[in-house]
Amino acid sequence: MLYGWARLYSEQLTREAEYHHLRPVVSIWICEQDAIPKAEKANLRFQLQEMDERFALHDDIRFELVQLSRVRAARVAAQAVAAAAEAAAEAAEAALSMKQAEIESLRAQLAAALAERSRQE
Repeated sequence: MLYGWARLYSEQLTREAEYHHLRPVVSIWICEQDAIPKAEKANLRFQLQEMDERFALHDDIRFELVQLSRVRAARVAAQAVAAAAEAAAEAAEAALSMKQAEIESLRAQLAAALAERSRQE
């Protein structure tokens, strides 16, 4: 990773070049399998930093790593959550329809009882 980044960064140098004119280089790695198994995220971002105070050595040095197996797992999980949400929405809609039918039945019963009472009076 570091070698590829260094090659791209150093290709910008010429004899006349000044270091502050160098453009940042981001090394992007797309991995089919988990390159870093202990990582939970699919997209990992790295940079060189001071170990105790955690400030970056230089903003031009950055690495991005995408673990496709994690992307797929996240997509499958998202699809499962979406399917569960859809099923819950359908169940709620069915329950609402049943309650509305019960309310209409009670209204009809109340109307009939009121009509019966009016006739009796």
